[in-house]
Amino acid sequence: MSAGICLMNKSCIVLAADSAVTVGERETIFNSADKVYSLSTKYPIGCIIYQNMEFMDIPIGIVLSKFRNSVDSTENDFKNAIEYFDAFKKFLSEEKDFFRFKKNEFRFLIIYYKIVRDEFEKQHKIESDKLLSEKQEDLNPEEIDKATENAIKNIRKLIKLFNKDENYNVKEYIVENYNKDLVNLFKDWFKNINLKDEQLSDLIEIIITLIESDFKIQEYTGINISGYGKDQIFPSSAHYRLYGIIDGKIKYEDIENTQISVSKASSIKTLAQSDVIELFAYGINNSFLQNIGIIVKENLEEKTKQIKHIVEDKEKLKLVKELFTDSHDIIRNKVKDYAWDNFLKPLEKSIAILPNDEIIQLAEEMINLTSLRRKIIVDKLAGTVGGPVDIALIDIENGFQWKCKKRGYVNDGK
Repeated sequence: MSAGICLMNKSCIVLAADSAVTVGERETIFNSADKVYSLSTKYPIGCIIYQNMEFMDIPIGIVLSKFRNSVDSTENDFKNAIEYFDAFKKFLSEEKDFFRFKKNEFRFLIIYYKIVRDEFEKQHKIESDKLLSEKQEDLNPEEIDKATENAIKNIRKLIKLFNKDENYNVKEYIVENYNKDLVNLFKDWFKNINLKDEQLSDLIEIIITLIESDFKIQEYTGINISGYGKDQIFPSSAHYRLYGIIDGKIKYEDIENTQISVSKASSIKTLAQSDVIELFAYGINNSFLQNIGIIVKENLEEKTKQIKHIVEDKEKLKLVKELFTDSHDIIRNKVKDYAWDNFLKPLEKSIAILPNDEIIQLAEEMINLTSLRRKIIVDKLAGTVGGPVDIALIDIENGFQWKCKKRGYVNDGK
Protein backbone atom coordinates (compact mmCIF):
# COMPACT_ATOMS: atom_id res chain seq x y z
CA MET A 1 0.00 0.00 0.00
CA SER A 2 1.08 3.58 -0.48
CA ALA A 3 0.35 7.27 -0.10
CA GLY A 4 1.55 9.62 -2.79
CA ILE A 5 0.86 13.14 -3.94
CA CYS A 6 1.61 15.25 -6.99
CA LEU A 7 1.36 19.03 -6.56
CA MET A 8 1.73 21.31 -9.57
CA ASN A 9 1.65 25.00 -10.29
CA LYS A 10 3.00 27.14 -13.11
CA SER A 11 6.54 27.02 -11.69
CA CYS A 12 7.11 23.43 -10.64
CA ILE A 13 5.99 19.92 -9.79
CA VAL A 14 6.47 18.27 -6.40
CA LEU A 15 6.25 14.48 -6.13
CA ALA A 16 6.14 12.89 -2.68
CA ALA A 17 5.51 9.36 -1.42
CA ASP A 18 5.99 7.22 1.66
CA SER A 19 8.24 4.15 1.78
CA ALA A 20 5.99 1.41 3.17
CA VAL A 21 5.55 -1.81 1.21
CA THR A 22 3.28 -4.69 2.26
CA VAL A 23 4.46 -8.24 1.64
CA GLY A 24 1.78 -10.88 0.98
CA GLU A 25 -1.51 -10.50 2.83
CA ARG A 26 0.08 -8.00 5.22
CA GLU A 27 2.40 -10.75 6.47
CA THR A 28 5.02 -8.09 7.03
CA ILE A 29 5.61 -4.42 6.17
CA PHE A 30 8.94 -2.85 5.19
CA ASN A 31 9.62 0.90 5.15
CA SER A 32 12.23 0.93 2.41
CA ALA A 33 10.37 0.95 -0.91
CA ASP A 34 11.21 3.46 -3.65
CA LYS A 35 8.10 5.00 -5.21
CA VAL A 36 9.38 8.26 -6.69
CA TYR A 37 11.52 7.94 -9.83
CA SER A 38 13.28 10.12 -12.36
CA LEU A 39 12.46 9.07 -15.91
CA SER A 40 15.37 10.95 -17.52
CA THR A 41 18.66 12.64 -16.72
CA LYS A 42 18.21 14.86 -19.79
CA TYR A 43 14.55 15.83 -19.64
CA PRO A 44 12.40 17.25 -16.80
CA ILE A 45 10.20 14.22 -16.17
CA GLY A 46 9.51 11.89 -13.22
CA CYS A 47 6.85 9.60 -11.79
CA ILE A 48 5.27 8.10 -8.69
CA ILE A 49 4.57 4.36 -8.50
CA TYR A 50 2.00 2.90 -6.10
CA GLN A 51 -0.07 -0.19 -5.21
CA ASN A 52 2.14 -2.93 -6.70
CA MET A 53 5.90 -2.49 -6.79
CA GLU A 54 6.20 -5.15 -9.49
CA PHE A 55 4.84 -5.28 -13.02
CA MET A 56 4.37 -8.76 -14.49
CA ASP A 57 6.54 -10.09 -11.64
CA ILE A 58 9.43 -7.75 -12.56
CA PRO A 59 10.46 -5.11 -9.96
CA ILE A 60 9.18 -1.81 -11.33
CA GLY A 61 12.48 -0.09 -10.48
CA ILE A 62 14.28 -2.30 -13.01
CA VAL A 63 11.69 -1.54 -15.69
CA LEU A 64 11.87 2.23 -15.08
CA SER A 65 15.68 2.24 -15.00
CA LYS A 66 15.77 0.54 -18.39
CA PHE A 67 13.15 2.98 -19.73
CA ARG A 68 15.15 5.96 -18.42
CA ASN A 69 18.21 4.72 -20.32
CA SER A 70 16.06 4.39 -23.43
CA VAL A 71 14.73 7.95 -23.07
CA ASP A 72 18.22 9.38 -22.51
CA SER A 73 19.80 7.53 -25.43
CA THR A 74 17.61 9.20 -28.04
CA GLU A 75 16.53 12.70 -28.97
CA ASN A 76 12.89 13.09 -27.96
CA ASP A 77 10.26 15.68 -28.70
CA PHE A 78 7.50 14.50 -26.39
CA LYS A 79 4.92 17.26 -26.12
CA ASN A 80 3.54 16.36 -22.67
CA ALA A 81 3.29 13.67 -19.98
CA ILE A 82 0.81 11.67 -22.05
CA GLU A 83 3.37 11.23 -24.83
CA TYR A 84 5.92 10.05 -22.27
CA PHE A 85 3.42 7.38 -21.22
CA ASP A 86 2.83 6.44 -24.85
CA ALA A 87 6.59 5.99 -25.18
CA PHE A 88 6.58 3.87 -22.02
CA LYS A 89 3.86 1.62 -23.46
CA LYS A 90 5.82 1.22 -26.68
CA PHE A 91 8.97 0.45 -24.70
CA LEU A 92 7.22 -2.27 -22.67
CA SER A 93 5.89 -3.87 -25.83
CA GLU A 94 9.23 -3.73 -27.64
CA GLU A 95 11.17 -5.04 -24.64
CA LYS A 96 8.72 -7.83 -23.74
CA ASP A 97 11.34 -10.48 -24.53
CA PHE A 98 14.03 -8.77 -22.45
CA PHE A 99 11.71 -8.66 -19.42
CA ARG A 100 10.40 -12.17 -20.19
CA PHE A 101 6.82 -11.00 -19.93
CA LYS A 102 5.62 -14.04 -21.91
CA LYS A 103 6.77 -16.34 -19.10
CA ASN A 104 4.59 -14.40 -16.68
CA GLU A 105 1.54 -13.64 -18.82
CA PHE A 106 -0.25 -16.86 -17.81
CA ARG A 107 -0.12 -15.65 -14.19
CA PHE A 108 -1.90 -12.50 -15.34
CA LEU A 109 -4.48 -14.66 -17.12
CA ILE A 110 -4.96 -16.72 -13.95
CA ILE A 111 -6.31 -13.62 -12.16
CA TYR A 112 -9.28 -13.56 -14.54
CA TYR A 113 -9.63 -17.34 -14.46
CA LYS A 114 -10.03 -17.25 -10.65
CA ILE A 115 -12.65 -14.50 -10.87
CA VAL A 116 -14.73 -16.51 -13.36
CA ARG A 117 -14.12 -19.78 -11.51
CA ASP A 118 -15.30 -18.36 -8.18
CA GLU A 119 -18.35 -16.71 -9.71
CA PHE A 120 -19.27 -19.91 -11.56
CA GLU A 121 -18.93 -21.87 -8.33
CA LYS A 122 -21.20 -19.38 -6.58
CA GLN A 123 -23.82 -19.37 -9.35
CA HIS A 124 -23.74 -23.15 -9.68
CA LYS A 125 -24.50 -23.53 -5.96
CA ILE A 126 -27.39 -21.06 -6.26
CA GLU A 127 -28.88 -22.96 -9.20
CA SER A 128 -28.28 -26.35 -7.57
CA ASP A 129 -29.97 -25.20 -4.35
CA LYS A 130 -33.00 -24.09 -6.37
CA LEU A 131 -33.32 -27.54 -7.89
CA LEU A 132 -32.68 -29.28 -4.56
CA SER A 133 -35.47 -27.29 -2.91
CA GLU A 134 -37.91 -29.01 -5.27
CA LYS A 135 -36.87 -32.55 -4.27
CA GLN A 136 -35.58 -34.54 -1.31
CA GLU A 137 -32.73 -36.41 -3.02
CA ASP A 138 -29.41 -35.61 -4.69
CA LEU A 139 -29.37 -34.11 -8.16
CA ASN A 140 -29.03 -36.48 -11.07
CA PRO A 141 -26.55 -35.80 -13.95
CA GLU A 142 -29.22 -34.08 -16.06
CA GLU A 143 -30.12 -31.72 -13.23
CA ILE A 144 -26.45 -30.95 -12.52
CA ASP A 145 -26.05 -30.13 -16.20
CA LYS A 146 -29.09 -27.83 -16.01
CA ALA A 147 -27.56 -26.02 -13.01
CA THR A 148 -24.33 -25.66 -15.01
CA GLU A 149 -26.12 -24.13 -18.00
CA ASN A 150 -28.08 -21.73 -15.80
CA ALA A 151 -24.93 -20.70 -13.92
CA ILE A 152 -23.17 -19.88 -17.20
CA LYS A 153 -26.22 -17.88 -18.35
CA ASN A 154 -26.17 -15.90 -15.09
CA ILE A 155 -22.49 -15.02 -15.53
CA ARG A 156 -23.10 -13.94 -19.12
CA LYS A 157 -25.75 -11.53 -17.84
CA LEU A 158 -23.32 -10.15 -15.25
CA ILE A 159 -20.51 -9.47 -17.72
CA LYS A 160 -22.89 -7.52 -19.97
CA LEU A 161 -22.50 -4.73 -17.40
CA PHE A 162 -18.99 -4.11 -18.73
CA ASN A 163 -18.09 -2.41 -22.00
CA LYS A 164 -15.77 -3.80 -24.64
CA ASP A 165 -12.30 -2.27 -24.72
CA GLU A 166 -12.00 -1.73 -28.46
CA ASN A 167 -8.24 -1.29 -28.20
CA TYR A 168 -7.59 -4.62 -26.49
CA ASN A 169 -8.04 -7.76 -28.59
CA VAL A 170 -6.29 -10.93 -27.41
CA LYS A 171 -8.91 -13.63 -28.02
CA GLU A 172 -7.14 -15.52 -30.80
CA TYR A 173 -3.82 -15.46 -28.95
CA ILE A 174 -5.33 -16.80 -25.70
CA VAL A 175 -7.28 -19.57 -27.46
CA GLU A 176 -4.21 -20.60 -29.45
CA ASN A 177 -1.76 -20.56 -26.53
CA TYR A 178 -3.71 -21.17 -23.32
CA ASN A 179 -7.00 -22.87 -24.15
CA LYS A 180 -5.75 -26.32 -23.08
CA ASP A 181 -4.28 -24.97 -19.82
CA LEU A 182 -7.53 -23.22 -18.90
CA VAL A 183 -9.60 -26.29 -19.74
CA ASN A 184 -7.43 -28.40 -17.43
CA LEU A 185 -7.74 -25.86 -14.61
CA PHE A 186 -11.54 -25.92 -14.82
CA LYS A 187 -11.66 -29.72 -15.04
CA ASP A 188 -9.37 -30.16 -12.04
CA TRP A 189 -11.33 -27.70 -9.92
CA PHE A 190 -14.82 -28.94 -10.85
CA LYS A 191 -14.25 -32.70 -10.88
CA ASN A 192 -17.69 -33.35 -9.43
CA ILE A 193 -19.56 -31.48 -12.17
CA ASN A 194 -18.21 -33.17 -15.32
CA LEU A 195 -18.20 -30.06 -17.51
CA LYS A 196 -18.93 -30.61 -21.20
CA ASP A 197 -16.60 -29.31 -23.90
CA GLU A 198 -19.05 -26.60 -24.97
CA GLN A 199 -19.47 -25.50 -21.34
CA LEU A 200 -15.70 -25.28 -20.92
CA SER A 201 -15.55 -23.21 -24.10
CA ASP A 202 -18.25 -20.93 -22.71
CA LEU A 203 -16.28 -20.37 -19.49
CA ILE A 204 -13.08 -19.59 -21.41
CA GLU A 205 -15.07 -17.23 -23.64
CA ILE A 206 -16.27 -15.44 -20.49
CA ILE A 207 -12.65 -15.07 -19.28
CA ILE A 208 -11.64 -13.54 -22.59
CA THR A 209 -14.66 -11.21 -22.59
CA LEU A 210 -13.67 -9.94 -19.14
CA ILE A 211 -10.06 -9.36 -20.21
CA GLU A 212 -11.19 -7.48 -23.31
CA SER A 213 -13.64 -5.33 -21.33
CA ASP A 214 -13.33 -2.36 -18.98
CA PHE A 215 -13.72 -4.68 -15.97
CA LYS A 216 -11.23 -3.57 -13.30
CA ILE A 217 -9.17 -6.02 -11.26
CA GLN A 218 -7.54 -5.11 -7.94
CA GLU A 219 -4.05 -6.22 -8.99
CA TYR A 220 -2.35 -3.32 -10.77
CA THR A 221 0.63 -0.99 -10.75
CA GLY A 222 -0.34 2.68 -10.52
CA ILE A 223 1.87 5.22 -12.29
CA ASN A 224 1.60 9.00 -12.35
CA ILE A 225 4.01 10.60 -14.84
CA SER A 226 4.66 14.32 -14.40
CA GLY A 227 6.94 16.78 -16.13
CA TYR A 228 7.48 19.09 -19.06
CA GLY A 229 7.19 18.27 -22.72
CA LYS A 230 9.12 19.91 -25.53
CA ASP A 231 8.30 23.64 -25.77
CA GLN A 232 6.05 23.46 -22.68
CA ILE A 233 6.39 26.27 -20.17
CA PHE A 234 3.81 24.74 -17.82
CA PRO A 235 3.88 21.17 -16.50
CA SER A 236 1.48 18.29 -17.09
CA SER A 237 0.77 14.91 -15.52
CA ALA A 238 -0.74 11.64 -16.72
CA HIS A 239 -2.16 9.05 -14.32
CA TYR A 240 -2.64 5.40 -15.33
CA ARG A 241 -3.08 1.89 -13.93
CA LEU A 242 -1.09 -0.92 -15.53
CA TYR A 243 -2.77 -4.32 -15.26
CA GLY A 244 -0.62 -6.62 -17.36
CA ILE A 245 0.59 -7.69 -20.79
CA ILE A 246 -0.69 -10.44 -23.07
CA ASP A 247 0.91 -10.98 -26.48
CA GLY A 248 2.87 -7.76 -26.03
CA LYS A 249 -0.37 -5.78 -25.63
CA ILE A 250 -0.63 -3.71 -22.47
CA LYS A 251 -3.85 -3.75 -20.47
CA TYR A 252 -4.11 -0.34 -18.81
CA GLU A 253 -6.59 2.25 -17.59
CA ASP A 254 -6.42 5.98 -18.20
CA ILE A 255 -7.32 7.60 -14.87
CA GLU A 256 -6.71 11.35 -15.26
CA ASN A 257 -4.60 13.78 -17.27
CA THR A 258 -3.85 17.29 -16.04
CA GLN A 259 -2.30 20.24 -17.84
CA ILE A 260 -1.34 23.40 -15.96
CA SER A 261 -2.23 26.52 -17.93
CA VAL A 262 -3.00 30.20 -17.53
CA SER A 263 -6.58 29.33 -16.54
CA LYS A 264 -5.65 26.29 -14.41
CA ALA A 265 -2.83 27.52 -12.22
CA SER A 266 -2.48 24.56 -9.84
CA SER A 267 -3.33 20.93 -9.27
CA ILE A 268 -3.55 18.47 -6.36
CA LYS A 269 -3.43 14.80 -7.26
CA THR A 270 -3.66 12.18 -4.51
CA LEU A 271 -2.51 8.64 -5.23
CA ALA A 272 -3.31 5.28 -3.59
CA GLN A 273 -4.49 5.85 0.02
CA SER A 274 -5.99 9.28 -0.43
CA ASP A 275 -8.56 9.46 2.39
CA VAL A 276 -6.49 11.56 4.83
CA ILE A 277 -5.18 13.94 2.15
CA GLU A 278 -8.71 14.29 0.73
CA LEU A 279 -9.97 15.19 4.20
CA PHE A 280 -7.32 17.92 4.41
CA ALA A 281 -7.99 19.20 0.88
CA TYR A 282 -11.79 18.87 0.69
CA GLY A 283 -12.92 18.83 4.30
CA ILE A 284 -14.43 15.41 3.49
CA ASN A 285 -13.06 12.30 1.84
CA ASN A 286 -14.59 10.35 -1.02
CA SER A 287 -15.53 7.35 1.12
CA PHE A 288 -17.44 9.56 3.54
CA LEU A 289 -19.16 11.34 0.65
CA GLN A 290 -20.28 8.03 -0.87
CA ASN A 291 -21.67 6.92 2.49
CA ILE A 292 -23.63 10.15 2.77
CA GLY A 293 -25.18 9.33 -0.59
CA ILE A 294 -26.06 5.78 0.52
CA ILE A 295 -27.57 6.95 3.84
CA VAL A 296 -29.64 9.66 2.16
CA LYS A 297 -30.86 7.24 -0.50
CA GLU A 298 -31.85 4.60 2.07
CA ASN A 299 -33.74 7.16 4.15
CA LEU A 300 -35.57 8.56 1.12
CA GLU A 301 -36.55 5.05 0.03
CA GLU A 302 -37.89 4.38 3.53
CA LYS A 303 -39.90 7.63 3.45
CA THR A 304 -41.30 6.60 0.06
CA LYS A 305 -42.58 3.33 1.56
CA GLN A 306 -44.25 5.28 4.38
CA ILE A 307 -45.90 7.69 1.95
CA LYS A 308 -47.21 4.74 -0.07
CA HIS A 309 -49.77 4.08 2.66
CA ILE A 310 -50.96 7.70 2.47
CA VAL A 311 -50.84 8.46 -1.26
CA GLU A 312 -53.17 6.08 -3.09
CA ASP A 313 -52.87 7.71 -6.51
CA LYS A 314 -50.14 5.73 -8.38
CA GLU A 315 -49.20 8.69 -10.60
CA LYS A 316 -48.72 10.95 -7.59
CA LEU A 317 -46.70 8.25 -5.83
CA LYS A 318 -44.50 7.92 -8.92
CA LEU A 319 -43.95 11.69 -8.89
CA VAL A 320 -42.98 11.59 -5.20
CA LYS A 321 -40.44 8.83 -5.90
CA GLU A 322 -38.92 10.90 -8.71
CA LEU A 323 -38.67 13.94 -6.46
CA PHE A 324 -36.97 11.90 -3.75
CA THR A 325 -34.53 10.44 -6.27
CA ASP A 326 -33.66 13.93 -7.47
CA SER A 327 -33.23 15.05 -3.86
CA HIS A 328 -30.67 12.29 -3.27
CA ASP A 329 -28.53 13.51 -6.18
CA ILE A 330 -29.02 17.17 -5.29
CA ILE A 331 -27.94 16.67 -1.65
CA ARG A 332 -24.79 14.77 -2.63
CA ASN A 333 -23.87 17.37 -5.25
CA LYS A 334 -24.51 20.23 -2.81
CA VAL A 335 -22.09 18.64 -0.32
CA LYS A 336 -19.48 18.25 -3.08
CA ASP A 337 -19.96 21.86 -4.19
CA TYR A 338 -19.59 23.10 -0.63
CA ALA A 339 -16.37 21.11 -0.17
CA TRP A 340 -15.03 22.44 -3.47
CA ASP A 341 -15.84 26.09 -2.79
CA ASN A 342 -14.82 26.24 0.87
CA PHE A 343 -11.88 23.85 1.06
CA LEU A 344 -10.32 22.83 -2.25
CA LYS A 345 -10.52 26.14 -4.09
CA PRO A 346 -8.72 28.14 -1.37
CA LEU A 347 -6.02 25.44 -1.18
CA GLU A 348 -5.53 25.39 -4.95
CA LYS A 349 -5.28 29.20 -4.97
CA SER A 350 -2.56 28.99 -2.34
CA ILE A 351 -0.61 26.28 -4.20
CA ALA A 352 -0.74 28.42 -7.34
CA ILE A 353 1.35 31.14 -5.66
CA LEU A 354 3.38 29.24 -3.07
CA PRO A 355 7.18 29.30 -3.37
CA ASN A 356 8.79 25.95 -4.20
CA ASP A 357 10.04 25.32 -0.66
CA GLU A 358 6.56 25.81 0.77
CA ILE A 359 5.02 23.38 -1.74
CA ILE A 360 7.67 20.82 -0.82
CA GLN A 361 6.79 21.21 2.85
CA LEU A 362 3.07 20.93 2.11
CA ALA A 363 3.56 17.69 0.15
CA GLU A 364 5.69 16.20 2.92
CA GLU A 365 3.20 17.08 5.65
CA MET A 366 0.31 15.62 3.66
CA ILE A 367 2.11 12.27 3.46
CA ASN A 368 3.09 12.51 7.14
CA LEU A 369 -0.55 13.07 8.12
CA THR A 370 -1.53 9.83 6.39
CA SER A 371 1.43 8.03 7.95
CA LEU A 372 0.46 9.29 11.42
CA ARG A 373 -3.12 8.05 11.08
CA ARG A 374 -1.95 4.64 9.84
CA LYS A 375 0.41 4.46 12.81
CA ILE A 376 -2.04 5.23 15.62
CA ILE A 377 -5.41 4.00 14.31
CA VAL A 378 -5.90 0.24 14.66
CA ASP A 379 -7.83 -0.81 11.56
CA LYS A 380 -7.30 -2.86 8.40
CA LEU A 381 -4.94 -0.19 7.00
CA ALA A 382 -2.74 0.12 10.10
CA GLY A 383 0.94 0.42 9.22
CA THR A 384 0.41 0.42 5.46
CA VAL A 385 1.76 3.96 5.08
CA GLY A 386 5.00 4.93 6.79
CA GLY A 387 8.74 5.24 6.71
CA PRO A 388 10.77 8.10 5.21
CA VAL A 389 9.10 10.44 2.73
CA ASP A 390 10.88 10.76 -0.62
CA ILE A 391 10.36 14.13 -2.31
CA ALA A 392 11.39 15.34 -5.74
CA LEU A 393 11.07 18.78 -7.34
CA ILE A 394 10.81 19.15 -11.11
CA ASP A 395 11.09 22.51 -12.81
CA ILE A 396 11.82 23.57 -16.35
CA GLU A 397 15.22 25.06 -15.52
CA ASN A 398 16.84 22.35 -13.38
CA GLY A 399 14.82 19.27 -14.28
CA PHE A 400 14.37 16.46 -11.74
CA GLN A 401 15.94 17.21 -8.33
CA TRP A 402 15.81 15.19 -5.14
CA LYS A 403 14.80 17.29 -2.14
CA CYS A 404 14.47 14.43 0.33
CA LYS A 405 15.72 10.88 -0.23
CA LYS A 406 15.70 8.05 2.29
CA ARG A 407 19.26 6.96 1.49
CA GLY A 408 20.74 10.40 1.86
CA TYR A 409 20.63 13.54 -0.21
CA VAL A 410 21.37 12.93 -3.88
CA ASN A 411 20.93 15.45 -6.65
CA ASP A 412 21.90 13.49 -9.74
CA GLY A 413 18.39 13.03 -11.12
CA LYS A 414 18.48 9.26 -10.58
